[in-house]
Amino acid sequence: MPRLTVKKYQLKELGKLIEYILFHRPDEFGLFLDDDDSLPIKELMWALHEETGWKHIRLGHLKELAYSGLELAFTLEETQIRPKREVSKTASDTLPPRLLFFGARRKAYPVILKHGLRPGSRLYVPLATTKEMALRIGRRRDPKPILLTVHAAQA
Repeated sequence: MPRLTVKKYQLKELGKLIEYILFHRPDEFGLFLDDDDSLPIKELMWALHEETGWKHIRLGHLKELAYSGLELAFTLEETQIRPKREVSKTASDTLPPRLLFFGARRKAYPVILKHGLRPGSRLYVPLATTKEMALRIGRRRDPKPILLTVHAAQA
């Protein structure tokens, strides 16, 4: 099996990108941190693979980054990536948008119709403010997700 190696400057850039995702703009990548600020590694990988220049990144690269000796602001656990310091959360005083969107897997759609949206293995349902982001998130699990509209003002 070939060894996964990335040059040190590439590891540093990967570390900076992950730090930006975790600490600054997870929403920009369609990611939602859990209450303890952790994120499933597979969700991070899905988001990285959508970014130009990072489609080749595998779990082995993340492990190489963790053992590189670089100063990182996060740690890798078995299935989670966790910031070493608390992530600042900005509370918004604005009302939520009237409409939110969800990209549903085709297989899950009948269950959603019957039982409504449920968070599954996560604490939250990943609702997006734009159709494009909802479909981007949905395509991580289904190549042709069904776009659902949530009337947030009525919920």
